[in-house]
Amino acid sequence: MYVIDVIPITKNMSRDYLSYFTPREVSPGKLVTVPIRSKSVSALVVRCASAHERKTELKSSGFTLKKVTKLHKTSFLDEGLLHAAQETATYFSTTPGRVLQTIIPSAILENSAAIKPPKELPRGDLTHEKFLLQTQPSERLAHYKSLIREDFAKNRSVFFCLPTIEDINKAKATLEKGIDTYTYVLHGSLSKKVIQETWNEIVRQDHPVLVIATPLFLSLPRSDLGTIIIERETAQSYKQQAAPFLDMRTFAEHLAHARGVRFVLGDTLLRVETLWRYRNLEFTEYMPLKYRSLTSAETALTDMREHVADENDEFPILSPECKELIAGAYQHSELTFLFASRRGLAPITVCGDCGASVRCLHCETPVVLHEYGAESEHNVFQCHKCGTTRSAHETCTSCGSWRLKALGVGVDRIADAVTTSFPNATIFQIDKDHTRTHKQALATIEKFYQTPGSILIGTEMAALYLSEPIENIGVVSLDSLFSVPDFRINEKIITLLTTLRLMAQKHFLVQSRNAEQPILRYGLSGNLIDFYREEIGIRKQFLYPPFTVLVKITRRGAQKKVEADMAWLQEQVGEERITMYAGSPPIVKGKFVMNGLIKVPREEWVDEKLLGLLQSLPPQFIIQIDPTNIL
Repeated sequence: MYVIDVIPITKNMSRDYLSYFTPREVSPGKLVTVPIRSKSVSALVVRCASAHERKTELKSSGFTLKKVTKLHKTSFLDEGLLHAAQETATYFSTTPGRVLQTIIPSAILENSAAIKPPKELPRGDLTHEKFLLQTQPSERLAHYKSLIREDFAKNRSVFFCLPTIEDINKAKATLEKGIDTYTYVLHGSLSKKVIQETWNEIVRQDHPVLVIATPLFLSLPRSDLGTIIIERETAQSYKQQAAPFLDMRTFAEHLAHARGVRFVLGDTLLRVETLWRYRNLEFTEYMPLKYRSLTSAETALTDMREHVADENDEFPILSPECKELIAGAYQHSELTFLFASRRGLAPITVCGDCGASVRCLHCETPVVLHEYGAESEHNVFQCHKCGTTRSAHETCTSCGSWRLKALGVGVDRIADAVTTSFPNATIFQIDKDHTRTHKQALATIEKFYQTPGSILIGTEMAALYLSEPIENIGVVSLDSLFSVPDFRINEKIITLLTTLRLMAQKHFLVQSRNAEQPILRYGLSGNLIDFYREEIGIRKQFLYPPFTVLVKITRRGAQKKVEADMAWLQEQVGEERITMYAGSPPIVKGKFVMNGLIKVPREEWVDEKLLGLLQSLPPQFIIQIDPTNIL
């Protein structure tokens, strides 16, 4: 008789480990099925000992051990992966089981009987080092190719991690040349059958492999792994938006350390936190970091405040400079991409009499005006937070006025303006409203590239699908980003400007009503070092990351109950240590939202006392470590 400790792979478990008995010895790393309450749950074995060895422990326990329901042949877990899961769980105040449930694909867990055990391959001499690569995309790919071939020559495999499917497709076309037989692609949009078959091929392949995949597949068991690369490390999609709110970049770093392999972060402009860590000697440069982004395109900034409204009190959507750019491109059969930071007709609508903004009736978020049908009377207000839609033919809920005025510029208004000024132009749009699927976006981008003189109008989503340089790029609408209450918004803006600027071959134009903002000058000139210096100074002044680790605690429900619970939390943490404030918006789906924010000095995290308190909180408290936003 044996007693095993397991990590349940489930989100609904507050304990790190559970114990069960089994008639057979089970080695750590094996998958088993165990009963938890009335359900059967997959679990990973982390310890196995004979009942005799644990006799004293069993006698003192106040519960009776249950029997393991099923033993599986599959071995998922190596010591490095388990250690990384435990470290990540501690950092993000969650359990190892929830981490494992996040990093092991469901297609593998649900059909473990079909998964082959990994081959034991020679590791060779591995050294854990942490490198940064900050330069333009084409140069990074060239360095990655050299790095991969270096590892292959030493019989080592490489895991190349990217945030999106389109990123994977672009990288694969370059990196697989000459090693396509040993290059594998994995992402969540593949069928379960394809995922299982590819997984089995990878773990049974004798030759070193290049795996190009999303973070979901970092759990792949290759004992010859030599390098983990996190490309486009500024991408927000590395941070999960649902519990347990893991940052997969952090997990990958823990995994590289636990397995003793090389770890590389790459981007055109790395995160401010990452550059700060480099300057504090936590990282080494793989090649000298480049703080100047170069382009051959002619750049220009147009101040839209110089252009007055027309007789209908409407301000121009396209500046004369932008129209000139489009006209020249059309005349010479060149492609043009026009960027907008928001989809729809306008990102905000306000009352012309009392100034109140039009908000969602369910969650109080400002709604976005969308076109619905050919007539303006059929336009609708849509909430991009909860998805509800209602007719835009209404009066102000505050004062009853009919003078509702749309402010800001969305992709639909830009499309209307371009159509009016250039009726013969071929126009394509890519955003979540017009291209709802990956397949639709691919079809649209292909038609765009095949149509000389055409114009593509889109949001940040469109930029992900731009696979080749474009002669002319205009940033028509960016100003709404300046009002986003996010301490990382400047980093987002300069990353966006730098990315688009590098794609432009001939002309790169930005029009804005905030032309005095330094961030626009930095983006247009490619001056990344001055941006970093200014931004790190602001972060230090307000004690934002990297100088602190932010702990955000959210409670939703009936207002009186929420306020009482948060007052209790404030007592537990200490009034001077936690800042309490209502959410933005304060009402979400009829529930009152309140947040508490704790700033922990970076060198003091993980704070064991605070961590213990967080892990003891009832499940109605939502805990986020290093949240994407603090509202």
